[in-house]
Amino acid sequence: MSDWLIKTNTLKTKQVGVYCIRNTLNCKVYIGISTDLKYRLKTHYHKLKSNQHHNKHLQQSVNKHGIENFIFDILEYLPSNIDDSQLLTAEYHYQNKYNSTDKKNGYNILITDMSGKVRHTEEHKRHMSAILTGRKFTEKHCANIKRAQFEHPGKPHTDEFRRHMSELMKNRRLSEETKKKISIAKTNKPSPNKGKKLPCFSESRKQLISQRYKGGNNPGAIRVKDRNGNIYSTIGEAAVALGVCRTTAEKMLKNAVLERLS
Repeated sequence: MSDWLIKTNTLKTKQVGVYCIRNTLNCKVYIGISTDLKYRLKTHYHKLKSNQHHNKHLQQSVNKHGIENFIFDILEYLPSNIDDSQLLTAEYHYQNKYNSTDKKNGYNILITDMSGKVRHTEEHKRHMSAILTGRKFTEKHCANIKRAQFEHPGKPHTDEFRRHMSELMKNRRLSEETKKKISIAKTNKPSPNKGKKLPCFSESRKQLISQRYKGGNNPGAIRVKDRNGNIYSTIGEAAVALGVCRTTAEKMLKNAVLERLS
């Protein structure tokens, strides 16, 4: 049995703390936290030995120098009832102390800030940006994505989740900065119908079609009923009667203020 596993067996189960994995040849470190140090460090060992570790930088170093040249230390034991924010703050403290997100000193790709959020380092962001810049998917890859989306459309949202998202989106206001970004993104962007041959109808034909499918005659019309029992042939008709815009009427339908009849 390796010295690593012998040492992990001396730890108690469910011990909480901050640990450090150190390369004894160049002294570079990886800082991490766990609510079960014994299990976490054993997992690190087996993942690294089988070339399946999530941290590619650390894995490549182990492949190069050998797992026998890596050791671990427990930097600090923490109370078992510590909350997540305090645990993440402790991780940030030691990442900052050892400067483990700098490739010259450590193997951490993600850094935990004082707010408890885990972020990519600026160096890693630049690296990924350089890799993805100018990247184009092949036609075969695009076809595979479309097929996957068709065959596995995903799990539908529950009614509870939809109501939750509806409440979050109510009275939402975009900031001026966001509006400017949207405006810039759409500037000089060609119309999605550019180059397409669209049917051209005369004005009389348009009026005839409009009358034929107006209101409840439209096969796609949705009949609704309000809480007072009033029935409307379309959502638009309900919106006019209730004195709201169509978008608000559609939200009322989603929130069960209006009842769908067809």
